Amino acid sequence: MKLLGHLVRADVRRFRLLLAGWVLIEVLNTIFTGVRPLLAFDPRMLTAVELLRTVLFLTRWLGMIVIAALVVQTHPLVGSDAFWMTRPIPPRALFASKIVLLGATFVVVPAVCEAVLMAACRFPIADSVLVALQTMLFQSLWLALAMALSATTRNLARFVLVVGGVLVSFVLLISITMAVLMRSMSDGPQWSAVTNRSVPSPTAGVVMLLLLIAAPAVLLAIQYRTRSTRFSVSAGVAAVAVAVLIGVKWPSQGQPLAVPEWARREAALRLNAQSPKGEFRPLETWSHRNPAEGWQMGAARLRLSGVEGGWTATVRLADSNVQFDDGATLATAGNGYQASVPFEGVDDSPDRIVLRHVLGVSRVSGRSHWFFRAEAMPAIVVSQSNFKKYSASSGTYRGSFLMDLDRIEIAATLPLQAGAEYDDRGVRVVIDRVIPQTDAASIGVRQFTASTMFVSGALPSLSFFLRNLGAAEAVAGSPHGIGGVSAGLALPFMFGFGVSSPGSGSGFTATGQYIRFPEGYRPDEEAVDISADWLSHAELVIVRTVPAGSVTRTVEIPGFEIRAAPPATPGLPFR
Repeated sequence: MKLLGHLVRADVRRFRLLLAGWVLIEVLNTIFTGVRPLLAFDPRMLTAVELLRTVLFLTRWLGMIVIAALVVQTHPLVGSDAFWMTRPIPPRALFASKIVLLGATFVVVPAVCEAVLMAACRFPIADSVLVALQTMLFQSLWLALAMALSATTRNLARFVLVVGGVLVSFVLLISITMAVLMRSMSDGPQWSAVTNRSVPSPTAGVVMLLLLIAAPAVLLAIQYRTRSTRFSVSAGVAAVAVAVLIGVKWPSQGQPLAVPEWARREAALRLNAQSPKGEFRPLETWSHRNPAEGWQMGAARLRLSGVEGGWTATVRLADSNVQFDDGATLATAGNGYQASVPFEGVDDSPDRIVLRHVLGVSRVSGRSHWFFRAEAMPAIVVSQSNFKKYSASSGTYRGSFLMDLDRIEIAATLPLQAGAEYDDRGVRVVIDRVIPQTDAASIGVRQFTASTMFVSGALPSLSFFLRNLGAAEAVAGSPHGIGGVSAGLALPFMFGFGVSSPGSGSGFTATGQYIRFPEGYRPDEEAVDISADWLSHAELVIVRTVPAGSVTRTVEIPGFEIRAAPPATPGLPFR
């Protein structure tokens, strides 16, 4: 223990300026992550803010890689100037000293900074602990990789060459793999297992990460013990292969999402056919390598009934066939196609109908993509030859469909004033400013999210509406601003270059953005008069979409006709 402390202190004295500089950069980056959403509201500072973000990002990553290489190669494990040729330092003590120093700097410090930042943003301690633990695991992975490459190279110049070669090889491997996969994809309908919606288990990802950390650790331990690069690299490669194999084979069956009680009733979620006429159109494919054999997508005019208020359903095709009077059966060649089926007796967007019910208004507007034209549901895929063979024929259609349910609910109702906030599990939204505009309004908000790989499922998606109950109107908003920035050093390379989304495992993110009301209008829609008086009686409503389970429903259509669809009516341009 005395020798270990001596070795650690010696490395600290040797690299004190570099280590102190990196810790200072980490602290500055943590402060920057916390205040950056506020800076994003000033358009004059956006360029400077983005430049500073890039500088901090590159400095932190390059600093970690270079410092790790310098510390490890102070006592090189290869070459004629290796430590064991001049000083009898026990390999175990030397290895432990490097782990203690680099681990404290590049694993513990970022996790502590992130935990402090989350505490300052008033997140629960439980969330902070999980996010800090995830950060430490990813930091350990990158640090172990940097140390492994440093231990098997003689100096910094060779280390840089090896790192460059590894990155180039990785890019080439990914490119070749993608090219092979694209080449092997069949140009036509795809058949897959259409299963109930479920939440993936986080166990497989955690096990895979732990094994990937262990692989370079094995290489390091063997290199320090044997000083044989050939032996240690072989062991490290074998450990990576074992980690990948175990990660792929590890049981990862998800937990099915709960189905609400009302959806289990026989009368709930019924698919009804409006017409026995099938509508067949050419199936769009991603290439045209084999134009001689095309495909036709057959659709059926369906309507959905028995839906509880506040719920939406996305319908997926699982299996189908058409049985003709002569006993011949035409089975679908593809499945998994999905659509939002209109409600029975209402020619309007199901989303808009549900939102009117949830928000308690008679009109919801402000989204140009809500231009709705009731389309037929994809029901069967057949080859061009079978379509020609059975064209103008009729038979009994039988289809099996899965309905994925989503609950739409109000998460919070906030007054239009600075400082109002919404706080829920893993999410915090704060209003910073309200800016009235001509026939519109913009609200500046800061949004903080925390999610980890240890908790299954992503955070519920949020959408924003201005609601005036007196006028019985609500207007949808569209966010405009900077992306979420993670405080952890490990997450940018795993979830994007410095930007991460509030999905599962993204860690802690801070976002500053303007929400503009309205997002846009449909061509046939009258604009809402968002005047100063209208805004004085309005409030910000945060709507949450919570995924639920899936139910299976079957449809039988006697006399289903195989026929070409009528020409599609071109939609009006959006404004």
